[in-house]
Amino acid sequence: WTDLHKLVLTNDFNKDLFDAHLHDVNSKTSTGSSPLHLSTIDGNQEIIIYLIRRGARVNSTNDRGETPLHWACKTGRTSIIKLLIKAGADISTPDLDGNTALHWAAEHNSHRIIKVLLQRGAKPTKNNQNQTPLEVAASNLATKAQKVFLSQ
Repeated sequence: WTDLHKLVLTNDFNKDLFDAHLHDVNSKTSTGSSPLHLSTIDGNQEIIIYLIRRGARVNSTNDRGETPLHWACKTGRTSIIKLLIKAGADISTPDLDGNTALHWAAEHNSHRIIKVLLQRGAKPTKNNQNQTPLEVAASNLATKAQKVFLSQ
C-alpha cells in the first residue's frame, strides 16, 4: 500500500496532501487494486476526478480482473458510474469470473445503475457460471434489479 492508497481511504480530499503523495497514480496494492479502485468504495467524486485527471487508468484491473467500475456498481451511486463511463470505463469488461458491471450491479440490487448501464449499451451476457445478470439478481433476491431487467 502506498501513502496515496491510504489517503484515498480517508475519503477526505486535501489537494495539497494528495499532490505531495502522488508518485504513481496507478500504483497497486498486493491484490492489484489501484487508488481509483479504492476511491469508488466511498465514492468521493473530488478524489475520483482528481485521480482521473492525474492519469489514473479507469480500466485498470486487480488480481481478480475487477475494474473500478465493477467496484462502483456495489455502491448504488449512479453519479460515480456516469463519471467513470465518461472517463472511458469499458462497461463490457468481465472480471475473471466472467461478471460484467451488469452482473455486479445485479448482485447488489443496484437497480439505478443497471438502468444507466443498459442505457449506455451494456449487454446482459452470461458469466462463467452460465448466468445472465437477471439470473444473478434472482439468485440474490434482488427484486428491484430483476424488475429493471424484466422491463427491458
